[in-house]
This record gives sequence, C-alpha cells and structure tokens, in this order.
Amino acid sequence: MFLKIKFTVFVLILFPFYLSAQVSKGSKSLGLDLIFFGYTQQYENGPLQFQLSNNVSFDYFPLDNLSVGVISSIDAVNKSIDWRIGPYGRYFLWQGIYLQPTYLYGLTTGDHWAGGDIGYSKLWKSRFAVEPGITYFKVFARKVDFDRWGIKLGFKYYFIKSKA
Repeated sequence: MFLKIKFTVFVLILFPFYLSAQVSKGSKSLGLDLIFFGYTQQYENGPLQFQLSNNVSFDYFPLDNLSVGVISSIDAVNKSIDWRIGPYGRYFLWQGIYLQPTYLYGLTTGDHWAGGDIGYSKLWKSRFAVEPGITYFKVFARKVDFDRWGIKLGFKYYFIKSKA
C-alpha cells in the first residue's frame, strides 16, 4: 500500500518536472468556457437543478506549465444575471492534463465560489486548444451553502512565447 502511495506522489508531482514544457514561460492565453452545472441546495431536498455558465479568462505563464489569471463568469439564473469574477491558477501535469483551482466572488449576489477544474487541453496548430473538463465548486451564499458539479467545454487561444 505504501509503495502505491509513493508511486502516485511521484507520478502526480515529480514526474511532470522531467517532461518538456507544454506551455512555455512568458506565454499568455485567452479563453471561453461553457459549463453545464447540476446542483441541489442543502436546505432543500428538492429536485436536481441545472444551469449553463459562460466564462471568459485571461492568463499569464510566469513559469513553464504554470499560469495565473483572472476569470469572469456570467449566467442567467431565475430571470436575473449573475456575474462573478476572481483569480485562478492552472498547472499542466502531463500530456495536456491540467488542474485549475479557482476562486470567484459574486458581484451581483455577494456569494463566494471555491473550487476548480480538472481537464485536458488539446492544442491544434500549436495555438488553439479545445479543453473538456469536470468542474466542482463549493458555493458559500448568504442563506445557504451548496455544491455545484459541472461538465466543461473550453476553447482557448495561446499566445505562445518561443524560447530563444
């Protein structure tokens, strides 16, 4: 059992450092995500609810495979617009697989979203990427906290900085 844990730590943390960079230091990207959320609110034992969310993001790579950025999310909920904004980071683990922790603050509702994505980024022509993923957020709202799980389809354009 201990050997399996050591191997998993090696694969997830140390092994990516031995690989060449997927996205090089100094690069930038601009993206658009569509997320289909399903959620239930904890204070109600009601039916599963669904929501479509749209995200726009911009990030910068201070290190190879590691980006920091800002994300803006907007969606329509109960005939009103919900707008959130916040920081995120993204780390490419291996062969296009990434982890993306995210924090969002609801400008119209005052709620806090903490969570992120695990996904896959497939580069086309070394600049454009299609990025499917799974999204999870814990939402801390004024009256109630709840979980949101989603399926994400992202599109990103990379302004790749070539190494000199």
